[in-house]
Amino acid sequence: MSTFVENPFTKRKIVAGGHTHQLVQKILAEPGSFEQHRQAYLKAIHATKKAKYSSVPDQYFCGESGGYPPGTHTFPVDSEKRCRAALSYARVAPNPEGIRQCALKIATEKGWNCGKYSKAHGKATSNTAPKKMTGYQLFVKGELPKLKSTGITGKAAIIEAAKIWKTLPQKTKDAYSQEAKKLLTF
Repeated sequence: MSTFVENPFTKRKIVAGGHTHQLVQKILAEPGSFEQHRQAYLKAIHATKKAKYSSVPDQYFCGESGGYPPGTHTFPVDSEKRCRAALSYARVAPNPEGIRQCALKIATEKGWNCGKYSKAHGKATSNTAPKKMTGYQLFVKGELPKLKSTGITGKAAIIEAAKIWKTLPQKTKDAYSQEAKKLLTF
C-alpha cells in the first residue's frame, strides 16, 4: 500500500516517492524562498498545459489573475463552456476571486452567459426563505417512527408510508395539509 505525504505547495496528499513528490523534493533542494519554490513548482506542473491549449490566444488565460506565475497557461476562457469550467474550478487557485473576475470580464466582452458561482459552496445562503411542509411530509414524518418500531426501515418504510397515505380518506389528508401549513421545515 502506498504511503502519502503532504505537498507543501498545495496542502494535498501525494504518493511518497511518486512523480510529484520527486518534483517537490527537487525544487525544495534548490536555493530560494518558499514563494520562489512555489512559483517554480506551479510553472513545472502547468508547463504541459500550453500544448493542450495551443489554439487558445494568451489573453484568454486567467491563471495569472488567480495567482499563478506568468507563463503558466491555466484556466483557458475561450468559449462559454470553458468560462463555466473556470468559474467552477476557480476554488483550487491560489487567488480564486482573481480567476472569477477575469473569466466574468471575458464573458462580458464576448456576450456569454457563464452562469454564477457560489462563494458559500454547498451551504444555504441567509436570504433563502424557509419552505413550508406539505401534508404528506408531515404524515410521513409521524409515520416513519411507527414503521421503524415494526422493523420496516429505509426505502421500504417510505414505500409503505406512501401506500398508507394513498388509502387515507381525503378529509384526513386535508387535516394533515392544514396542520402542515402552520409549520416550517426549518
